[in-house]
Amino acid sequence: EWRRGWQRGGPQRRQRQRGRARVDLGASLALNLDREIEMVATLRRGLGARAFPVLAGAMGALGGALMRLAGTAGREASALSEAEGSFGSLRTYIAPASLIAGYCVSQVVMFSAHNRALIHLPLLQATVVNLAANTLCSGALGLALFEESHVLTARWLLGCALVVAGAWLIGRSFEQGQQKEREEKHKAT
Repeated sequence: EWRRGWQRGGPQRRQRQRGRARVDLGASLALNLDREIEMVATLRRGLGARAFPVLAGAMGALGGALMRLAGTAGREASALSEAEGSFGSLRTYIAPASLIAGYCVSQVVMFSAHNRALIHLPLLQATVVNLAANTLCSGALGLALFEESHVLTARWLLGCALVVAGAWLIGRSFEQGQQKEREEKHKAT
């Protein structure tokens, strides 16, 4: 009986069956790996990508505030130098120069964050989230640094609420579209 099994391809048959099992296991692992990669990419696009336009909006607002402070400091430095009757010391120009340098750094960070947002998100979603973050941060900085009272008016707060709601709706519709695409892709495979 052993010889008959050998003649029917016993060991070779077992080896072929093992090979099929390996292929099935490999396909299963590849499918699971694809799902894991897709989950990580979705998480990265979803949570991490949304941080980029928020950072870009905040840096844009900070840059505007720094330039406004630099203008104020520059006027004070020129008034001080006129009062002294000379060009003024280097110390009077350090504050405006450092604020302008801070502005330049904030703009570099803003543009790089916005570009990263455009890599991971659609143009409309990145722009709207950037606008909402910039509006809210500009209002908060205006209130904190310059004591601007118009920030607390009902009209301004309603406008901010509408901008944030619009950003939320656009983000939600984009996520629903991606969900439908993934479901159609999984049905096709």
